[in-house]
Amino acid sequence: MSTKLETPKAGTEEFSHGSVPESATVAGWNIALVLLGMVLSLPCFLIGAQLGASFGLEIGAQAVVIGALILTFLACLTGMVAQSCRLTTAMIIQTAFGMSGAKVINLVLAITIFGWFGVVTKLFGESLAHVAMTSGLPDLDPRLYMVVGGGLMVLTTVFGFSAIQRVSKVIAPFLIMGLVATAYIAARLVSREQLMATPLDAPSLGIGVSIVIGGLAVGATIFPDFSRFARSRRDALLAAVIGFGLGVSAAFILSAIPSVATGEAELPIILASLGLGLPALALILCSAWTANSSNLYSSALAMATISPKTPHLLLTITAGVLGVLLAVLGISDYLIPFLTLLGIAIPPIAGIYVADFFLVRRAAYLNYGKAGQAAFRPLAFVAWVAGIGIGSATANYLFSLSGIPAVDSVLTAFTVYLVGSKLPFGQKVAPSASRN
Repeated sequence: MSTKLETPKAGTEEFSHGSVPESATVAGWNIALVLLGMVLSLPCFLIGAQLGASFGLEIGAQAVVIGALILTFLACLTGMVAQSCRLTTAMIIQTAFGMSGAKVINLVLAITIFGWFGVVTKLFGESLAHVAMTSGLPDLDPRLYMVVGGGLMVLTTVFGFSAIQRVSKVIAPFLIMGLVATAYIAARLVSREQLMATPLDAPSLGIGVSIVIGGLAVGATIFPDFSRFARSRRDALLAAVIGFGLGVSAAFILSAIPSVATGEAELPIILASLGLGLPALALILCSAWTANSSNLYSSALAMATISPKTPHLLLTITAGVLGVLLAVLGISDYLIPFLTLLGIAIPPIAGIYVADFFLVRRAAYLNYGKAGQAAFRPLAFVAWVAGIGIGSATANYLFSLSGIPAVDSVLTAFTVYLVGSKLPFGQKVAPSASRN
């Protein structure tokens, strides 16, 4: 089997309506590089900086490691599902929720990921403009950066997974080196005691773990969009461990060090205060480029199941242009509370399809498209609503289970679905539906 990817072509359908053929699979480290590009991102850098400012490096690092381990475990499970059936997250959701019922879930998924594309694009433009201005570089309108950067992200995504992978091969190593260099420069400004000191009003370790997992639980849920290309189960697991285990730990901890050293929680201010200039601009550009390309890619795949006759190229360009408009017009700022609310609804989805694949209906995933599928599966929706309800309740401190709302929601959905599948109610489905 060849290990060389075909030259990417714009407009390919990216196997958005069927399984990935064996000839298109790649080694685990290729997928790991894409994941590194996704987690070594501007939003993760900001979360890492805020963790450092709020918790200090010692407790912050502990929270990151624990959170990364939990995310890795979840990603290993979701990755194995996709590697076995080679389906997108959206098609896996179709199998779990029913062909018609999944349209609701995939719409939530698409809106959430697409919305964050706009938010990150705006954050990218503003961060780049701030660093440029404070570094003595030309003072340009942030919206110009948003348009150019957003266009670059869309251009990469229209060529599909192979293009994202090629870009990640170049950018991921640069991001790692840039983070290490930034952390090293910042660490030299203070003593070891100052770095390891814990703020007097630091929140609990559990809250820190929850922040880490909450920031990337959606990424673990949609990991099938990338792990479906894994050549073997071992490759899928390798990608999950490198991306979510090592990558998340590196992104958050290395971002926390400059925050602790400078006493700032805002990444643009931190980079400017360190006098990094052009390297800071490059770091911001690269960290947004690969992450947002992955966001746009998954959003288009989810939209493909809602509008199956629309070409993947058109879905990608439309979502990208609208996302850039949200950023340029400033609308994305008003979407953050709404997107955060929708984000609570996504992690339980992973609990449902993981339970369904491993313990209930594995054959339905392996035989996708070969037999009629139910239009609507009520049990999946019951489990989903239960997961959202418990996750929301624990997030608002009505009561506590694990202390991590995202974990509570996933485990609740998993348990309700598994138990329900053993009951007569759990066997009920709506009549079969065609894939279109």
